[in-house]
Amino acid sequence: MYWSQSYNLENVRILLVDKNEHMRSLLTGVLKTLGVRYVATANDGEQALHEMGGTVPDIILTGISMTPITGIDMAPMTGIDFVERIRSGEAGIDRSTPVIVISSYTEEAYVQKARDAGIDEFVAKPVSAKTLYERLAAVIDKRRPFIDAPKYFGPDRRRHREERPEDLRRKDDEKRGAILLDE
Repeated sequence: MYWSQSYNLENVRILLVDKNEHMRSLLTGVLKTLGVRYVATANDGEQALHEMGGTVPDIILTGISMTPITGIDMAPMTGIDFVERIRSGEAGIDRSTPVIVISSYTEEAYVQKARDAGIDEFVAKPVSAKTLYERLAAVIDKRRPFIDAPKYFGPDRRRHREERPEDLRRKDDEKRGAILLDE
């Protein structure tokens, strides 16, 4: 590796949900290389919910779409549905469990839909070990505060920036005492 890894991930329990068996195997190998010893896998949201019944994961990695490769939508739920069930509390685990989406669907509409469902981080395929490690470290060390609102539960969808140009500030930010965050 040409980059430094400062976290010991051997005791982190990861649930990996992806429709593609080859991708699950590849990502499991990357996680093992990063030092993760416990990786549970599932091919769809329903199987993942069942898998979580025994062991509660520390971090969940999931795809957005869990439509089988055949193109016939037989999956009980999409990755977005799965995240929404976690964040609503219907999954039977801590609603604030970190969720990282790994997907080849990188168009803005997909990323926004995943963000609005309550994901913590997004990783575009193809995945590098470095990028995956950086996202794992982000949910361990630099997790955004959670918002609990009537129509949303999840990490703050805005990214914090130390300085913000005046022209990007909301007109009433200062008088409201708002924390200046990216949209």
